[in-house]
Amino acid sequence: MVTGDWTDPQRSKVKLGDYAAKWISERTELRPRTVEIYSGLLQRHVAPYFGNVALGKINTEMVREWRAALASNGVGAVLTVAQVFQLADLVPVRLRALILLATFASLRWGEVAALRRMDLDLNAGTVSVRQQHVELDTGELLVGPPKSRAGLRTVAIPEAIIPALRQHLDQFTESEPTALVFTGANGGILRRSNFRRAVKWSEITRKLGVPGLHVHDLRHTGNTIAASAGASLRDLMARMGHDSVRAAMIYQHRMAEADHKIADVMNGKITQVLPAEASGH
Repeated sequence: MVTGDWTDPQRSKVKLGDYAAKWISERTELRPRTVEIYSGLLQRHVAPYFGNVALGKINTEMVREWRAALASNGVGAVLTVAQVFQLADLVPVRLRALILLATFASLRWGEVAALRRMDLDLNAGTVSVRQQHVELDTGELLVGPPKSRAGLRTVAIPEAIIPALRQHLDQFTESEPTALVFTGANGGILRRSNFRRAVKWSEITRKLGVPGLHVHDLRHTGNTIAASAGASLRDLMARMGHDSVRAAMIYQHRMAEADHKIADVMNGKITQVLPAEASGH
């Protein structure tokens, strides 16, 4: 009888960095910006740790250590509600509402940058996503519909941030229904690179205590808050604009883990005060 672990000889030879780069290059259906994002993530976060590791050698423990290292460096950071408002107060006033809306409506950067006055219905408390701006590394800006039908959606806005949105529309948005809600300093399209410079992103995130924070983490925070509110899988998918359950399940799983940690802490406090007999010992 043969015992032990078996590894596919071919998988044991192929390095993850080579495999991942080939996988990206062969996905001809991917949009140009998606290719850039995947390639960037591979180079920044995956290749330094796993690039030279053979596929057959990667195990659960290695992945867990990698994720912990990323988290310690602020990758995929989640802000508290208080931190979101602190961040909003650190940016120029014309961009304060962008921070709040991107977070609490779980919008992608390209979606919030493409919003027009007619997309905000503050009486109903909703924002409708109809278009997105896709900024390539070359500087080219593509304007079009979201990449999937699920991306076309209407999202409810928390009532607490509506006054800030009203104030923004009154002060910084032109009156035409098609006017961009958020613009650059001179009234043009707001690009991600210009936004980071305008708000001094690296400086203010360090000041806030989250130096590794990315603009995308605003949406990440909003998704986590939505999951913690008890949103169903279908509701999470609709709010996030996903047509796949996988991403929504990640947030639900994360909140389930967090809830178990809360229960464990509560259990520790209970066992400290209960007599041994009452706690079952």
